[in-house]
Amino acid sequence: MLNLVPLQFLALFGYAFLRIVVGLVWLELAIRHQQEASRLHTILRLPFFPWPKVAMIMIVLTEFLIAGLFILGLGTQIAALLSILWCLKLLVLRRYFSDTSFPDTRTTLLLLAIGVTLFITGAGALAFDLPI
Repeated sequence: MLNLVPLQFLALFGYAFLRIVVGLVWLELAIRHQQEASRLHTILRLPFFPWPKVAMIMIVLTEFLIAGLFILGLGTQIAALLSILWCLKLLVLRRYFSDTSFPDTRTTLLLLAIGVTLFITGAGALAFDLPI
């Protein structure tokens, strides 16, 4: 069956839009975690990683890195892989830190699905990466 609106030639812009929006979501999470760092130090005291300040720095830096790579379209598949691993970590460790500053399970699964999609498809248009 034919598409009602044949816009397949714009597919690369669709990937770029998805990449930029998910980058902005990661940027918002990083800024929120940076602003609430002093409060989150008490929550991030895990039994197997007892250094909450180091954990907070790692969280903020990783989220800023993922956001920057996605927004710029630089190393998009690396950013997507980091996003996938970060979302899996959030899903596994959710019972240890269920704070409102971390995305809920549905949002984490959505970020995971977008990460997998961008890992497979690449950056799309308007990126420093070459389109696939």
